[in-house]
Amino acid sequence: MTGLVHLLHKTGSDTGAILIVIYAMVVPAVKLVLLAAGESFRYSSFVPGIGFARFCIWTVQTISKWACPDMFAYILLVHLVRVLHHHPIILTSARLDIGFSCFSVFCVCSTISCLGISLPAYPDSAPGASPGLPRSQNLLLRCIGERGVARITCGFALSFAILFGVGLYMPCMALRIDERQLYPPAGSVPYSAKPIVEALAIPDLLKSDVSMWSCMIGLLGEIGSGELNSIFALVMVAIFVVAFTAADVALLLASALRLGSRSGTQDKLGSSGLLSWTAGPCPFLAWARVLRKLAMLDVSIMGVYVITFCLGIYKKEGIIVSTRNGLIVLIAAEVVHTITFWLVSGAVEDAQASDQSYGYEVAPRDLDSVQPEEQGFNPICCLSVRRLGFLNSQSSAARTYSREASKP
Repeated sequence: MTGLVHLLHKTGSDTGAILIVIYAMVVPAVKLVLLAAGESFRYSSFVPGIGFARFCIWTVQTISKWACPDMFAYILLVHLVRVLHHHPIILTSARLDIGFSCFSVFCVCSTISCLGISLPAYPDSAPGASPGLPRSQNLLLRCIGERGVARITCGFALSFAILFGVGLYMPCMALRIDERQLYPPAGSVPYSAKPIVEALAIPDLLKSDVSMWSCMIGLLGEIGSGELNSIFALVMVAIFVVAFTAADVALLLASALRLGSRSGTQDKLGSSGLLSWTAGPCPFLAWARVLRKLAMLDVSIMGVYVITFCLGIYKKEGIIVSTRNGLIVLIAAEVVHTITFWLVSGAVEDAQASDQSYGYEVAPRDLDSVQPEEQGFNPICCLSVRRLGFLNSQSSAARTYSREASKP
């Protein structure tokens, strides 16, 4: 990493050097500092100190995956170079080494383990800590209702599926070799050989494009030929980029459909069915919150831009790496994903708040003392809807407590 940063700076690609430093060095260091600060204030008797601890740990959970753009940059670049190999005319060599595997394991384990850290709880003595959530004030929910939110989410989910599928198949990055670099003064091929070069279609062979789908197929072939480091690369692309992102949208859709069944059930709790609205945290939204922190489509998109900036130093050598239209489609899919998440999470949380304000559910006095079965499906401590957000159901109570404590 340090050698690459020095090379980029020396050759004039300061933007690429800065991006490498931020994602590969600064983000892991910031995570460590914030985690230490958060744990130091976890059991503070001063409520603002607990709020600071919650903010630190929530930030760690949010930025944890952003140490990974370099990994996707390396994966796609290696595949680009491998595609250029046309034996015996053009010979190229590129492979992922042990450093890639070690850093990939670090990134994945760090991201997952951060989600297992529960947010500090406010003290029981905080005034107003036990009442339920405030009455729902979500403007969209009030305007179009639960079924309207469900219909909009269905449209967003369909749009995401189309954009995501097309984006996976379209090239997102391309590598081109300027054929003029083959001839003097830069190259060693004499001009007299130019007709032979064109007859062999070498200019066409000096082009390669990569899509997420072709990259996964290529990684499967490399694993079959004994490239074990490619296993980690395939896991990063197939699971964290493709599977987790698609699963997150599916869970958001399930949360919206569950919300859509809420109409007419305010007076009759105990509805049956997996997608039927019941009082309490939504298990689908809880899982969606976790997968959003693990889904790395946005990280992989940034990785493409990182490697494009970095390899700009070789443009004068005739090696041109650029982005393709598939990346724009994937960006659009990620934008739809983000909008869907905030739409559904806000509507579901406000619907739950409305239920509690009507007395359908009494908020527990101490969230950490509630058993998983009481909170809904919660396989690890961070899955509770109340635990995942920095501004949880007790934030207003904490602010009230802080103001009261500051009075003389």
